[in-house]
Amino acid sequence: MTRMFQKGFPDTVAGRAILILVAALLAFHLVGYWAYRVGVESLASAQRDRGLAERIVSIKRAIAGIPQEPERDRAAHDLTSASLEVHWSKVSLVLGTAPTTERTAAMEAKLKELVPDLASESFRLGFADDGALNSGDADAYRHMMLVSVRLDDGSWVNFSSTTLGATQHAD
Repeated sequence: MTRMFQKGFPDTVAGRAILILVAALLAFHLVGYWAYRVGVESLASAQRDRGLAERIVSIKRAIAGIPQEPERDRAAHDLTSASLEVHWSKVSLVLGTAPTTERTAAMEAKLKELVPDLASESFRLGFADDGALNSGDADAYRHMMLVSVRLDDGSWVNFSSTTLGATQHAD
């Protein structure tokens, strides 16, 4: 037994070659699995962000087409979903003094890239825990992304989501 294995390695060239091949195959499979997981997660995240960004544009257009204020508010609430809360207001949910952080700049660029229609829109974007919402230290708003899109009449469609941009958040 000690002749076949010296310090855990086979003592023949064929044995060492087999051990190296098995190790290389194992490493290849592990790296392949990791690359697959990263790619799938990245694709799923991009698809989720694109879908929500497209919803923002379509909801903004739908609400902009409603002339009466009470109807706009009702339509906004009706268009709220589990992943995107919608409100119509005469003021922006995202403070005009909200700091532009690296995270908000990256997310804004990503949304404009995913949905080019947003590039022509007047909108504000921020994260509640970066100071975009005057919520103080309230943990209820932690990680919430806020988007306010300005309508032609100066009113705003406000969106809040905990899922949009979740991968952009750095703890």
